[in-house]
Amino acid sequence: MIKKSYFNNLFVVFLIILCILFCLAACDNSYGLEYSINADNKTCTITGIGNYNSIDVIIPEKIGQYTVVAISDNAFAEYNIISVSLPNTIERIGKGAFSYCSHLERINIPPKVTVIEEGTFTYCTSLKSIELPEGITRINESAFQQCDSITSIVFPSTLTYIGVGAFLGCNSLSELVLPEGLKEIDRVAFAYCESLSEANIPASVESIYISFVCCASLESINVDSRNTHYISIDGVLYDHSKTILKGYPSGKIAISFTVPAHVISIDLWAFSENEHLQEIYLSSNVQKINDHMIYNCHNLKSINYNDTVVRWYAIHKRSEWDKYTDDYTIYCTDGQISKNGTVTYN
Repeated sequence: MIKKSYFNNLFVVFLIILCILFCLAACDNSYGLEYSINADNKTCTITGIGNYNSIDVIIPEKIGQYTVVAISDNAFAEYNIISVSLPNTIERIGKGAFSYCSHLERINIPPKVTVIEEGTFTYCTSLKSIELPEGITRINESAFQQCDSITSIVFPSTLTYIGVGAFLGCNSLSELVLPEGLKEIDRVAFAYCESLSEANIPASVESIYISFVCCASLESINVDSRNTHYISIDGVLYDHSKTILKGYPSGKIAISFTVPAHVISIDLWAFSENEHLQEIYLSSNVQKINDHMIYNCHNLKSINYNDTVVRWYAIHKRSEWDKYTDDYTIYCTDGQISKNGTVTYN
């Protein structure tokens, strides 16, 4: 006959083991993370911070039997975390995953990640430097927008695309070394990077679209001489045929600029927010002026056009070509036009 005390002892041992397991689980910070099991029933995706109780987040390679392979969209958005350690098993970091984490100072990007998704680190205002590993091919829209403490970025040689507003408003970024192999720099990718003084475009770049507008300290946009799509002359950006003026640096300190006679079109935002320019000279070859050509050029006093008033009005001009400018005068060969449209003939 088995004594009752034997069962009592077994029960006590069971309770002790249960308590130990509970304590181990409680000590494991990863236990509090929210996650979802993926369709393969072998991997999982971190979906939120859950009950995680540390500002230094360490994401494990596995939660239970499931390998952690992804961070979902907006998983840690707006949390007051300071650092994140990601395992090498991570293959995808979702859109906005760490957006508005204003205290985030450190995070590693695992080698299996190939795309920095839209808005992943938007408004991470405490990030100071970024080193992206080899394998990253795309930095998508607004990925690091308004990360205004970033002073340096190391891009991988595998990078081919920088998206719309990817680094817009990174005000502390002063140096930019873009990799050979980069193909496209999309709209306003580096707009309003107020400390950026120089932009160097590799030979491989095939598409630049109002990418460096409104950079108050930018004095020069330089293009590798081997590039077959763009060219720079005295720090000013043109298409390779030199018929389109693509961008005049906002920090270029000359008070006067003569648009070369070979230019027939002036691109969007071409002279935007240059506070030094007082006069622009245009030849009679100019046929098209796009929106915001002289946006916020508050010291501009004159546009000198080497042809008649009639020919000036014949130029195809977008409706907002001179929006947000102060008073200026257009001087033609046979008269002058005030900003409000009043014409005075010689």
